[in-house]
Amino acid sequence: MDKGRSPWRNALFGERRSSGEKKKPTKNIARCAIYYKKILREETLVAMLGEGTTTIFFQRNLRSWQSLLLTRLEDKASGLGFVGKNTMLIHPRLGSGFFLGEILTTVSLPVDLPPKKMVGCGKCKRCQVACPTGALDEDYRMDARKCISYLTIELKGSIPIELRPLMRNKIYGCDICQQVCPWNKFDWQESFGKSPLFGSPDAEVTTPKLVELIQMSEEDFRKRFEKTAVQRIGYSRLLRNVAVALGNSGDVSVLPILKKLVVSLQDSLVVEHLEWAINRLENCFEGEWNSKSVTS
Repeated sequence: MDKGRSPWRNALFGERRSSGEKKKPTKNIARCAIYYKKILREETLVAMLGEGTTTIFFQRNLRSWQSLLLTRLEDKASGLGFVGKNTMLIHPRLGSGFFLGEILTTVSLPVDLPPKKMVGCGKCKRCQVACPTGALDEDYRMDARKCISYLTIELKGSIPIELRPLMRNKIYGCDICQQVCPWNKFDWQESFGKSPLFGSPDAEVTTPKLVELIQMSEEDFRKRFEKTAVQRIGYSRLLRNVAVALGNSGDVSVLPILKKLVVSLQDSLVVEHLEWAINRLENCFEGEWNSKSVTS
């Protein structure tokens, strides 16, 4: 592909939380889940170059995580950033809190030469130390089979028993390796709050109460998460994830609810994880991360 037909690159940025903001234990849905539909709208992509000036080729069911292009490596080569030890593309000024996208176009565009020298992670290993499951087992490498994002989103079956206690209260994705990254220390909340693409999502989506989620119907699931990426995993897998989070909560007050659901639900995947949660709660032990309730 010649320079005039190169993929056009841009970064779309999600809302950046203030570094001083108090964390809530119920905040267990990754931020990207709230925004993905907004950045994939055809009219948004067309507007970037000006409607009528180009032909854009893409699948209508395009997803930012499904691509034949090696996005991060191409973006690194284009000068947008460097690949960190958490395997994320990191912009020296904006960190890793953004979406990557490509547009294939026939329009001739100016080519930016990448910087001769790109900064990197140095000796920092914060992401590797912070990863609950040890998925970042080597520099610049991730064992996706252990990644909480994979376990809660991509994995269709049963979550490995040995990894369940390590998942904490995460029910869709995980941002830990980005939250601890020094490159994400800047506070962009004010600027992103003014963005027409983003803004603040409903609290019931970003900070759901686990005990409410485990009891919701399939219709409730569709209504609550219809505008988010959470709907992608479906009702059954979300309940599976919530069951694991409840098992890690240490909150024995939910046991009657879980036992009732084991009897009433017909979904074998959900029931299996509910039974695990019940067993874990009935045999609670001190000293773990999850000794405090996350369900209220």
